[in-house]
Amino acid sequence: MSSKQARTRLRRLVRRRFLRRLMWIGVLGILCWVLYRDIGYRILLPIAARQIRGLTGAQVEIGNLEFSSNAVVRIHNLTLHSRQGEPYGGEILRADEVEGRFSFWSVLRLRPRLKYVTLRRFDVNAQYDSDTRTWNLAALDITRSSSGGPLPIVHAENGVLKLQVVRDGVVRPLAVAGIRGMFSQVPHVKNTYSFYLGADDSLGYGGSELRGIWQAGPQGQLSVSGQVLMGQTPIYGNSWDMRNLTLQISYQENICSIDKFEFTAGPRGHVSLTGTVRDFSQDGEFALELEVIDWLLVQGRGHNVLAYNDDVLASFPKLKELLNQYQPQGRGDLELSWTGWLSDLADSKLKGLVRCRDITVVNTKFPYP
Repeated sequence: MSSKQARTRLRRLVRRRFLRRLMWIGVLGILCWVLYRDIGYRILLPIAARQIRGLTGAQVEIGNLEFSSNAVVRIHNLTLHSRQGEPYGGEILRADEVEGRFSFWSVLRLRPRLKYVTLRRFDVNAQYDSDTRTWNLAALDITRSSSGGPLPIVHAENGVLKLQVVRDGVVRPLAVAGIRGMFSQVPHVKNTYSFYLGADDSLGYGGSELRGIWQAGPQGQLSVSGQVLMGQTPIYGNSWDMRNLTLQISYQENICSIDKFEFTAGPRGHVSLTGTVRDFSQDGEFALELEVIDWLLVQGRGHNVLAYNDDVLASFPKLKELLNQYQPQGRGDLELSWTGWLSDLADSKLKGLVRCRDITVVNTKFPYP
């Protein structure tokens, strides 16, 4: 046999072995793919559903689930319900789609853990019961992870926030905003979380942005900065563009301290509030210090003004009678000490100083025109 024939035979042998190995690699790849898909549907899908349920602490309903090859689970028609009774309970959140992405290394270690969760096209009903001073959102417990590891990073897109108040058993809408947001655990810092909340122009509050840090626990702290632009979406007739907003709150058992809350509005207006609230779930004893600098006081409704009307004064019958009789309007400053109980605002005490820059007063009970 010549050397040329030997080389040709060797090439054919190498080619057959290479093709045979390539075929086995392909078969092995297909088997791994089928096994991976089976693991995804049989194991990762139930784990994702369980971890998302464990993140909320509320009653959870899930429509259907899908698994894709890049360790992504999609949940369609997710609904969270408060465990409280009607009308204070009911639906807290409804999301058309929730996407959960597993940490690759957690899957390899056979301890699957969601690393990212994204909510798309969702509605949030934030409801405050003024009779019992409780929020339906209190049913959520987002500071724990059912997997024992760090919480996933949560992104929210194309959402709607509906703010409501319950008074005398009747639900009243306050505001609606189109929102987006993010919530995540601060790396390497225990029980500390960062968040972002923004409003788009689809509904009210367009351009509003809030960023903050929350240190959870029995003795916690909350720091928030940003702006809230109410625009043409008033609450009780008042619509403020609150810029340069800063909020610092600290709390422990039965005591909540407003260490700093201030913002600017209009051309020169400034508001500052500090104080404490004790036994919030009971009578809610409070002591507040309020300072309002260079604001315009009007009767009725208005934008970037301090407007008083029947809705605002519903819990303050004596103050309502005084303002309706004298109908003050104009620009001025206010320093106010306000003490009392949230359970009985009508019996609260106001003590302060009013500086009149340009105020008009009309005594509607004056007997002569």
